Amino acid sequence: MTSTKGSIAKNSILLYIRMLITMCISLYTSRAILAILGVTDYGIYNVVGGVVTIIGFINGSLAGASTRFITFAIGCNDESKISCTFSTLLNIHKVAAVLLIIIVEIIGVWFLYNKMNIPADRMNAAFWVLQCSLLTTAISLISVPYNSVIIAYERMDAFAYISVFEYAAKLGVVYLLLLFGNADRLIIYAVLICLVQIIIRLTYRWFCHKNFKLSQAGKIFDWNLTKEIARFIGWKINGDLAFVGCSQGINVVLNMFFGPVVNAARGISVQIQSLTNTFVQNYQIAVQPQIIKSYAAGDLPYMQSLIIACSKYGFYLMLMIVYPVLNYTEAVLTLWLKNVPDNTVFLVQIIILVCFTSPLRQPLIHAINATGNIRRFQIIEGTILLLAVPIAYIELKFFNFTLQEMMVSYLCIEYAAQVARIWIVLPSVKLQYKTYFKSVLFPICKVLICLFVVKLVVLPIFQQSIIDKLLGIIISEALCIGTFLTVGMNKAERNGIIIFIKRKIYKNG
Repeated sequence: MTSTKGSIAKNSILLYIRMLITMCISLYTSRAILAILGVTDYGIYNVVGGVVTIIGFINGSLAGASTRFITFAIGCNDESKISCTFSTLLNIHKVAAVLLIIIVEIIGVWFLYNKMNIPADRMNAAFWVLQCSLLTTAISLISVPYNSVIIAYERMDAFAYISVFEYAAKLGVVYLLLLFGNADRLIIYAVLICLVQIIIRLTYRWFCHKNFKLSQAGKIFDWNLTKEIARFIGWKINGDLAFVGCSQGINVVLNMFFGPVVNAARGISVQIQSLTNTFVQNYQIAVQPQIIKSYAAGDLPYMQSLIIACSKYGFYLMLMIVYPVLNYTEAVLTLWLKNVPDNTVFLVQIIILVCFTSPLRQPLIHAINATGNIRRFQIIEGTILLLAVPIAYIELKFFNFTLQEMMVSYLCIEYAAQVARIWIVLPSVKLQYKTYFKSVLFPICKVLICLFVVKLVVLPIFQQSIIDKLLGIIISEALCIGTFLTVGMNKAERNGIIIFIKRKIYKNG
């Protein structure tokens, strides 16, 4: 168990180093791209690329299936089973990539020209953005089994190094765009980003073939295993489609009623959500294989302890990032982007509140995937989330809801889905509701109440000058961390952190 915890800690540290570097690059890149492309073209890139994501939702379903089945195969310690599982998954993904291309070229192109609110003079550029996004997604589909192998073997160092290279390449794309004076920079940007993704996917493939025994990749197709995977994917699709519907579907609805400028604001808010989720997922990705392997080994107590720790500490990590931003959204966005599109502040604040469910959601999803009994979970969760898109359309079309009212409704749907996850998953892994509430939700609620009081009483003092706001951000972060340690953890947990820090100091001293 010690070595397992050490592996989780090591992998988490590697992923956090990767995150810090990539986040800094990503924040600068987003600001530069918004300035270079302009608000309209930036919005077009986000919404058109989202069309492919909607139709390519099966990518997430296949990725979840790949990670689960490969991890189980590794847990069986059978090389032939590992090779057979990987080869079968690779062939499934190739077929899925071909189907994706056919669907997008028929439905996606029609939707672009007939339903999307794109300025006529930018329609040609939007078409090529669609084509580049399609190629990128198809390549990503084929590469999913390779990524799953890396996760299953817990080789997070590969993600760290390759991701830094990926974001550095995207930064290089920004400077390359400056060289194209009179050319259509939106099309060039889409092409260059596509090329970067192709290089990254080839790099992952090379790493896997060099480090793992995948000599039979693509040569085996096990029909019985295919049927088992297909059943798993079939029920998982509903939930994964719902996630896409809550993100990209809302994006399309906003485009239909408000146009590309709101899509630009939405794109910025979603990017903040992505960065926040990445920060939390670095820890949760390191835990994911252990959740699956512990269930496969029948070690439910250890699995339950992982779910609790992953949920609570993941939430605290997320809150460290979003709490100062939530308090000083406008100041942070102005410092980051300089020119902030209309409605961005509100959309960012809503998306931060949505982020509150992310660290609690993912451990439950890993747990239910480990059991393989996902039918009921996916039906209920997927139905709740998928309702977000038609409800948003009806609210805007027939009830004349404002943007603010519609997004608050969307937030309520996200919270309802989280309640459903807790209700379904905990009995499946024999984790009592009382234990979960006492160990996870109760400490989190105490922390949130304390921080809400801080927001009302302390932070209004620091709202005048830029210096005041910067000081307020620092104080927000300090009070946030202090609240975790004093209110959000028990004595044993605090002592564990103190012992860990002392060991690191003496080791380095």
